[in-house]
Amino acid sequence: MEINSHANDEFLSFLLTNTPSSKIKLLSMWDSLPTNFQIKVLSNPSELTQELIEKALLSNNEIIRYLAARQAYEWFKLRNEKIISLINNDKCEAIKFQWAEKVVISQF
Repeated sequence: MEINSHANDEFLSFLLTNTPSSKIKLLSMWDSLPTNFQIKVLSNPSELTQELIEKALLSNNEIIRYLAARQAYEWFKLRNEKIISLINNDKCEAIKFQWAEKVVISQF
């Protein structure tokens, strides 16, 4: 069940405090959070853990998976075999090959 999409950032801000319990809560509540809040979290590298990236890569939402794959490349340099596998086996071509954007851009 998804939390009401009108839930404001103030209500959910307890999930963004930099404490071990907030990281656990964020991870356990991830699937119920509104998409716009998930995007906010994925856009903030200080909130990311490899476990959260893995969870986001399992989302039904292609935008969430794309952002997670992008952050996996950006911040974790794709060193985690499970994350690499989730990205390489994604059904969406944009997610599978998003790393190529970085390679092409870095060549200029």
